[in-house]
Amino acid sequence: MSNEELKNVAAACPNFYWKLFQSTFLISAFTVGGGFVIIPLLRAKYVDEYGWLSDKETLNLVSIAQSMPGVVAGRLSL
Repeated sequence: MSNEELKNVAAACPNFYWKLFQSTFLISAFTVGGGFVIIPLLRAKYVDEYGWLSDKETLNLVSIAQSMPGVVAGRLSL
């Protein structure tokens, strides 16, 4: 999402940053299972419910996140 698109989304939704924080916090706080469980929930919220991202953008973000080292990648290498 470019800066211009982000500005348009923020202008269309006056409480954009609060909704972003609230939805991310609730999903992260009440989900057990790590990143593989949270990804479909975030997709359902941001793509289907809010329409902030497209399916292609979501797939690109997940691909980038999977290529970076972290807890999930460390657990998979054991």
